Amino acid sequence: MASHSLASLPTSGLYGASGWIEDNGILQLMRPYVDSPSICADFARFSGVNGHIAQEVRPLLPVDNLTDRQNNAPPLDLFFEAAFADSHVLLGGYLVLSPRWDERMSIDSVYIEDSSARDYQDSPWALIYEDGVWERLQERLGFDGYCRPDECEPIACMDEAHGPGWWLWWD
Repeated sequence: MASHSLASLPTSGLYGASGWIEDNGILQLMRPYVDSPSICADFARFSGVNGHIAQEVRPLLPVDNLTDRQNNAPPLDLFFEAAFADSHVLLGGYLVLSPRWDERMSIDSVYIEDSSARDYQDSPWALIYEDGVWERLQERLGFDGYCRPDECEPIACMDEAHGPGWWLWWD
């Protein structure tokens, strides 16, 4: 049976050398948006990322990570573009951290502040698709041609600074 030392293990992961998220300063930029007070050893969920933060994070990410998709969601870079273009768009997702080999940033949700969500607070979920809400949001976000989200929910408010809107999530 062959034995392997740690030195013989690969030094690069999915998008770079182990620890690249922390080494590039991404974790430091994202820390205020992490949903829990402490970061798990190798995973951190975040929410509320606006276009200004996305502009700071984007150049720190490897190009291949920018084209990454959370299952049927649009590519990460398209989420960033939506946040750059519309100050009412906030992004959510997660960071996969070292020592995992698949270290990356992924976006799986978006909040769009939009008063039209008030009209659907008590509506069945299917009505959102029947009334063309997804198509309007898709156009606003620039997500033409991408799969609709697994969930599209009207919410009363995101937080004290953001009023009613739509929360979209891709599983």
